[in-house]
Amino acid sequence: MLIERRKLFTANCAVLVVVLSVATQLTGCSDPADPGNANPIVNVVSAEDVGVVSQDGRLTGRDGGYSGMVGNRQVWVFGDSVITEPNAAGNTWLGSSYSFNNDFATDVADVSLPLASDQAGLPVELFDYSDTELEYIRLHRGENCLSPCGSRWALWPGPVVSDPDRNRSLVFYTKVHASPGEFNFYGVGQSIAVWPAGAARPARVSYQVVPDYPSMMFSADEPQFGSGAFAENRMLYVFACDRVGAVKPCRLARAPLATAINKNTWEYFGAGGVWGDAADDLSALFHGNDIMSASYNEYLNAYTVVYSEPLSRTIYMRTAVQPEGPWSRPVKVASAMPSVNGNGWVYDGLAHAEMNQQGGQVIFVTYTRDTGTSREMRLVRVELSRIE
Repeated sequence: MLIERRKLFTANCAVLVVVLSVATQLTGCSDPADPGNANPIVNVVSAEDVGVVSQDGRLTGRDGGYSGMVGNRQVWVFGDSVITEPNAAGNTWLGSSYSFNNDFATDVADVSLPLASDQAGLPVELFDYSDTELEYIRLHRGENCLSPCGSRWALWPGPVVSDPDRNRSLVFYTKVHASPGEFNFYGVGQSIAVWPAGAARPARVSYQVVPDYPSMMFSADEPQFGSGAFAENRMLYVFACDRVGAVKPCRLARAPLATAINKNTWEYFGAGGVWGDAADDLSALFHGNDIMSASYNEYLNAYTVVYSEPLSRTIYMRTAVQPEGPWSRPVKVASAMPSVNGNGWVYDGLAHAEMNQQGGQVIFVTYTRDTGTSREMRLVRVELSRIE
């Protein structure tokens, strides 16, 4: 089974147990109130399931599916990906994969996602691993592997943000340690890779700010900025939606696009309602999810986030006139088809702003679901109206 890119809901004061498809939180745990309670400025007029996104026939499943522009090409990035044909290293389980949507220029709604491959036509991962990471993976494979056998490093991609002034895009990612068994994984940090326009893949950056993990910009003890991100007015805005109890409050940081890979230039929206250079007392703006799309919508004249509600099949949108908020109450975008995973819920609803039509009055949303034999991605066409 795919490792699902979600954090296990284990609260500090109780354990959230999923039994018989019902999530029941034990008594004695209090979740923070949702601060996103402004009036929405959007109605959903219609949500049409367009169908299954066409993907490479060698795939049996992958999840996630953030998208963005790298130069003039639309790219889609995914987490764990299972393929039927081994890659050049002999692997059929990839920690990440990616696809260029070659039909994007002619019809943005006609999504076709072949696996990115090497010169021999074999699937490749999105990121290169360091020598240290590769050695760890090698030592934990095979008949005489080190314990825990089968453990590995994975690099799960997040938002892709275009930076045209520097002819590049920024790709957020999480470094994850994973072992065999359901939910047997944990993140060690969050970071940004740089993808020059025209390059085949992004390049990881050595930040040297997190002990033991030189490629990480944020440690596991810091907010995991990279749940959702967008650029506006030459500024990068990034959300961190880390779990608190059974919910995922979203906090905000920003940096000039020109210096985004310099952590010293980042600012954080504090609990006092002001921007500062410390990330230790941040304002929670709304409850979202750690897989979430964020963008400015011209039709709405507002900022938007789209995400799957945790432990459900509902995909929501929130709006705000400023990135700092106040953010609105959630508006239901669509109900995902149930996943055949024992509880039916999905976790990776995402909008794709570069595909917007009619100035953003029509948006496109995807999610993945387990069908019992594979994991498919479905596309939903959503028409919006603005509340004046």
